[in-house]
Amino acid sequence: MNRFFWSFVPMFFSIYLGICIYASCRSTFIPFNQYIRKYSVDIFLFSVYPICKYEWVIYNLVDGLWMFSFSLFYLYAFSPQKILSNNTLAWVLRCLPFFIGVIVELSQYFHFLLRGTFDILDIIFYFIFSIFAFIWMYSYKKY
Repeated sequence: MNRFFWSFVPMFFSIYLGICIYASCRSTFIPFNQYIRKYSVDIFLFSVYPICKYEWVIYNLVDGLWMFSFSLFYLYAFSPQKILSNNTLAWVLRCLPFFIGVIVELSQYFHFLLRGTFDILDIIFYFIFSIFAFIWMYSYKKY
């Protein structure tokens, strides 16, 4: 029970919070939002509406929450003992989710593979939430 709680609950909660912010604060014309609004319970979805007045919440916090979830999943799925060791490969593996996020942002900047808008704040949020995930993993590695 402890391992499940400390590994998967934060992953799902951060994804859930990101979805709530995304669906509550972004345009209703986005197909993902139409789907979420159609199949969700409004009381949970719109409980985050008061924080929608800040652009960094709408655009950057959501990306940070998704990075936190992805980083936690990655750290738990791929042998925490090896990732927490101090060799060079382990450090590269620790940083892989962050590097993937940076590659996505750079591909948006150079209009390569992905459409979107490059935002340096996204990279900053990726970095901060990757660090949070690593701290979380390191703090609860005993489970």
